[in-house]
Amino acid sequence: MKRTWVLVTVTACVLSACTAQHPQTARPAPPTATSSVEETPAASVTATADVLEPVLRHRFADSYAGLELDHAKHTVIVWRLPNPDLDAEVRALAPGAKIAFTEARLPIARRSTLAAQITSDQALWAERGVNVVATAVGDASVQVSVKRVTAQTKRAMAEHYGCWAIDVKEVI
Repeated sequence: MKRTWVLVTVTACVLSACTAQHPQTARPAPPTATSSVEETPAASVTATADVLEPVLRHRFADSYAGLELDHAKHTVIVWRLPNPDLDAEVRALAPGAKIAFTEARLPIARRSTLAAQITSDQALWAERGVNVVATAVGDASVQVSVKRVTAQTKRAMAEHYGCWAIDVKEVI
């Protein structure tokens, strides 16, 4: 048994010396049980967002507005209308994660509904001389692309839908 141990030790030393002299033949160390992609801060921020997003979108549709990932600061920013239950749920789902809460103007569900409504009202807006080309759910507003934009267009849309979080842009 001692001879086997000595042979293994000598062989390991010889191989170590060879790879030190010829680094191109060195093999990468096998991954350890503790190494994983989740340990990197960027992946941790993304993993936290992956856990939070579906729960917040489903359970807090009336107040959840979206997530912002700040990889440089290793922080998940939760955009929402003030809601202590949402805040508590986030803390329970992501203990130890760096979370910042920011107040939003409109929850994502309302922005999605509003974008769909504006799209379905294209004929109404065409009758009023507004050619709606496209709508999109933006980070904080509904983005509406039109052929020609005026101050009256923005005001008319805001008044018609009872919402000032409509960003009207002109497209060519």
